[in-house]
Amino acid sequence: MSGRIDQILAVCGLTFTEAVRQKFFYIVVLIGCGMLLGSGYFQQFDFGIDELKFVIDFSFGTLFFLGSILVITAGTQLFYSEIENRTAHTLLAKPIRHFDFLLGKLCGVQLLMLLFVMILCGLLTGLLYLRVQALPFMEGDVLVRYGELWLYGFLQWARFGVLGAVCLLVGSFARSYLYAMMVSFFFMLVGQLQYIAQESYREIAFLPLRWLVQALAWVFPNLQVFNVGDQLGHMQAEGLPFLVVLQLLWYAAAYILVYLWLAWWNFKRREL
Repeated sequence: MSGRIDQILAVCGLTFTEAVRQKFFYIVVLIGCGMLLGSGYFQQFDFGIDELKFVIDFSFGTLFFLGSILVITAGTQLFYSEIENRTAHTLLAKPIRHFDFLLGKLCGVQLLMLLFVMILCGLLTGLLYLRVQALPFMEGDVLVRYGELWLYGFLQWARFGVLGAVCLLVGSFARSYLYAMMVSFFFMLVGQLQYIAQESYREIAFLPLRWLVQALAWVFPNLQVFNVGDQLGHMQAEGLPFLVVLQLLWYAAAYILVYLWLAWWNFKRREL
């Protein structure tokens, strides 16, 4: 067992090292930091608490949008670089199990996304802290709940894990990097809009069609459930119950495991 863990950690470390060396990672980080630093200039007419809420919501949207682009682009590129450079063939001949290889790749990408989330959440925390100090408020008022900013980042990191597993699943059968990236983005788009299907399938009278729509709703994860930004961070938000946080983490873990297993099932039959 320790040997398998060492192999997974080795693949994880190689993936993370290769990822942080890519210029695209730094470009996305710089764009994200620039958008957060300039968020206050998008809101010129409201001040005080409304301004803080705008900055938080804008930053949450930036984190999800850029993070989704980063995890899909990096996830598919890092997977296909292993195949094109024949590195995967060398690693699998050592031998290392196909599942351990895929798990190591996913962990490496998740380390990259953890670094991305920490950078943006750290910058957002600092910006809000400086802004709050400049605002007049009553003693005892809590304008920003900083811990919830990091909770949101952690939940988005879980969502990025689902997208990373999607990239491995698509890459396990796709034959080109561009095709894998486009299909992964399609998965993300369907996942974001899946709640519409869930609302409409209840109105379908034809039972087989309703079952088909429901089955498709199970295949694609409902990524909309992770959009909890309105409930976190600022004093008007009601907060997120601990049970809901556990449910979201379990939801993400379940899809990650299923997609990872399907990726392994496809990948072990693929000729490299």
